[in-house]
Amino acid sequence: MASQPPPEPAPAEAGLESMEGLVLDTVISRAGARPAAALACASTRLRTAVADDSLWRRFCGEDLGLDAPVDPEGRPLPSFQVAYKVWSESFGMYPLPMVKRVRQFWTSMKTWLSENFPEAYKTLCEGVSEAQLKSAEDDLGFKLPMPTKLLYRFCNAQLPFSEDHDTNKSISTYGLIGGYAFYDHWVNVHLSPLEQIVEETKDFYREFPDVFHGRKFIVVATSWFHPKTFLLDCSNGELYVGTYNLPIGGMLPCVPKALIKPAGNDLAQDGLLLWLEEHLRRLQSGMIKTRMLMASRYISLYPEAPPSCSSAVTNGIKNILGGLGKNLCSLTQFACQFQRHAC
Repeated sequence: MASQPPPEPAPAEAGLESMEGLVLDTVISRAGARPAAALACASTRLRTAVADDSLWRRFCGEDLGLDAPVDPEGRPLPSFQVAYKVWSESFGMYPLPMVKRVRQFWTSMKTWLSENFPEAYKTLCEGVSEAQLKSAEDDLGFKLPMPTKLLYRFCNAQLPFSEDHDTNKSISTYGLIGGYAFYDHWVNVHLSPLEQIVEETKDFYREFPDVFHGRKFIVVATSWFHPKTFLLDCSNGELYVGTYNLPIGGMLPCVPKALIKPAGNDLAQDGLLLWLEEHLRRLQSGMIKTRMLMASRYISLYPEAPPSCSSAVTNGIKNILGGLGKNLCSLTQFACQFQRHAC
């Protein structure tokens, strides 16, 4: 009698299902958050592996810069997996590297202000919604650059100026961008909130219709004292500061054009974001600091550290020479151009 054929071996678990726990965790973590979420739908074992919150802690840290499970407003959430989901739903229309970059900028700026200039910190406003940005774009008649929109999603700049003179005066020196003072020439620049941007941009076009007709400029920052206006060209992301000849089109670029990257890639950056990041770097390094003006503090844009500031003793008198740095102009040549566009 012929012998019975040996039984066929039971099929081994295929692919990811057959991997040991540590190996599987490594594969999932390297795949990234979105592939991990898709894997959770494939089987019970993969769903269990993907549910490990230490995995989502890593995703939150790498993709969003989060070190705690919180929502975009800072409210605590039950897990990192939930946090990642909430952030993805809120900022899914933006590249995550940009979201992380802008979030880290505002986190660092708020930390510096709270520790060194709490008066200005208190003027910061909560971020706006996508609906508010869309409404502003509809009012203006053109789109805002993606990095600028993200900046305002996280923080709606500073309290707006109003018709109340006393209220304006009380916050007049608390400009996030800062300024300078010599003799009776005072400049202190505030970053404008979205509603003020729309209002002042419309006024700007009414005041100078011939100079800026057909161009997509918005007024992103102004001074309550001596006039100083920062303008963002929304068609190409370039940032300008108005000169004394602004009524006839006098402007100076604040950031080299070569550094500006348009939307369409994960590393898009416009002039406003680049300028603010360099401004923060100078604050953190101590190159610029707060000073007293009358009874109030303000961010002084006179450099206080080399190579932009130097001192010498002549006939027993110490002289200090600081480049007058108001309008940060070149990220590669900031040391000179931040100083050059003074008045």
